[in-house]
Amino acid sequence: MERYESRIGVYDLSVWSERAPKPHASQDGWLVDPRENGLRLAVLDDCTPMDSSVRHAGVDGGAWAAAVVRAALLVWQPADRCLVAANRLLCDETVRVSQARNQAAAVVADLGSDGELWFCRAHDCEAWISDAGVWREVFPHNKLQTEALARYEAWKAAHPRASNEQLQTFEEELLGQPEVWHTTAIGRFSEPLLEWADLPVVPEKLVLAYDGARLTAERLTDLDGWLARLRDWERATIGAQVAGDKPHDDVTVLRLQRR
Repeated sequence: MERYESRIGVYDLSVWSERAPKPHASQDGWLVDPRENGLRLAVLDDCTPMDSSVRHAGVDGGAWAAAVVRAALLVWQPADRCLVAANRLLCDETVRVSQARNQAAAVVADLGSDGELWFCRAHDCEAWISDAGVWREVFPHNKLQTEALARYEAWKAAHPRASNEQLQTFEEELLGQPEVWHTTAIGRFSEPLLEWADLPVVPEKLVLAYDGARLTAERLTDLDGWLARLRDWERATIGAQVAGDKPHDDVTVLRLQRR
């Protein structure tokens, strides 16, 4: 797993990344953007495109969407404005199947020069904070509304050998409208559903991650060790694949901590 280390002011920065083998190229990524009034951090996840998704200049739709979102976040504007602007560029409503539209997930943390911290999330990326050794998730609920999540999990459990085509058909029937979501990927619908949170003081540690890292509060206490054994854990723990599950997923984790 690749690891990047740096220092930014009074903070130590660590980033881990690794792509899992799969048919489509991954463009999961991260952003560290120092600014006059603070620092912007982000983790991005390209949503795996369907076979019918439109390619751009030879790049698959998920990779294209992640690149658009990353470029939008480089603008010195509030994160929600950047993500809404990226959504306008990506959402193509002439593509009738919502999951076939080019889309990407993101979680953004903006550290202000006055010590405040703002988070913004689109879809299923994660944000965690720690003070006094206690970790908590900034956005603890699922991307889906409770009823939709229950129906989705029940269908997968009842159809463990469903083909991708069967799964995609069911997903579109259940998830093709924004009303069943808490938060949506950028590019999926005409208006993105975003989640916000803010803190008056920057915590001792902050982690942004794509959910392929399979983080929990316990695992975050030894993040280096957990990521080093993640693939072994996946091989030992995840047996026969259930429809829609990924035995091995991309990993992107960004950690910022005060020295």
